Amino acid sequence: MRLDRQDKEIILIGDNCDLMDNRNANTKKLKQVYSKFQLEQLIKTYTRVAIKTSDNGTKRISKSLIDHFSTSNARYILKTDVLETGMVNHYMIDQRRV
Repeated sequence: MRLDRQDKEIILIGDNCDLMDNRNANTKKLKQVYSKFQLEQLIKTYTRVAIKTSDNGTKRISKSLIDHFSTSNARYILKTDVLETGMVNHYMIDQRRV
């Protein structure tokens, strides 16, 4: 069964590929999949923010969008949100359907 030949909603979720890093080969491939299947990424903000301290004490903030929620039919999605929490190494996402 081919997804692009079905008249059904496609939902693709995942993580650990930074959608803000357009130089990354995996990001480019994922965006090609989004394009091919006409998927819209619903999470638009950073979902992982880390503060790294170097040996000399300098702090650097690292931000990435590593949590993915995309769909071929966004009209059924009421709301998506990023819940900032310190419980894990990246924020949680919240998605509500009609």
